[in-house]
Amino acid sequence: MLFFFKKIRNKLIRNNQIRKYLLYAVGEIILVVAGILIALGVNDWSADQKKSKTEIEVLKSIKSGLEEDRKDLIFNANDLKKRIQYSENILEAIENQTSYDSLYYQLGRVSINTSFLHSTSAFETLKANGITLITNEKLRDAIISVYDSNYDFFIEEEKNINKYTRYGIDFIYPTRIEEYLKINEATNQFIAKPVNLELLKSDQEFLYYFKTHKNRLIILLRIFNARLLIQIDELIEAIEVEIKRLES
Repeated sequence: MLFFFKKIRNKLIRNNQIRKYLLYAVGEIILVVAGILIALGVNDWSADQKKSKTEIEVLKSIKSGLEEDRKDLIFNANDLKKRIQYSENILEAIENQTSYDSLYYQLGRVSINTSFLHSTSAFETLKANGITLITNEKLRDAIISVYDSNYDFFIEEEKNINKYTRYGIDFIYPTRIEEYLKINEATNQFIAKPVNLELLKSDQEFLYYFKTHKNRLIILLRIFNARLLIQIDELIEAIEVEIKRLES
């Protein structure tokens, strides 16, 4: 192709056709520039396609991680509901001086903490690739908000409640419970048997701790856990919409 252009150029020069030569030279320059622009355009398109594919893969990974985190929150929510109910049963038994075997299991079970087991590997991958990989600015901000703010806030509140549970085990139970987390050989369940159920009715320190502990569990369930579940659901929905847009 270059030889063909060179042959035409030489012929025009030999025939002293300067004007045609200049026009030809301009045309040749335009062809070269156009070729370069087309090549650059193809490269840019290829790079954009590669970037879009990576963005979709990261978003799918984040969505998958959020779905697993959601399952853990729901599991913990169900456990919190049981512990709240156990607390109410125990307080009612103390008030009515009703001693029954299942109370011992419930007293042991109510003080076993759960923790939010979450994954941030997909988010760390996103940060490693550059957070601007997510081209949708609103979605990008939502992802950052959930992982860098909402998760941290929930985990901190969960830790505070778990510390209060630990306080009860270390300082409230020892003088009031025979053995904490003793195994019932017949049922293979943890139990905590009160030293004197009757005295607990007038034990203000124990009642204050237990009622407060129950209230803290209710707050963790109905406010913090419920709110984080909503935030995760909203983010999953937003990611699904963005993936469909990128794949279309």
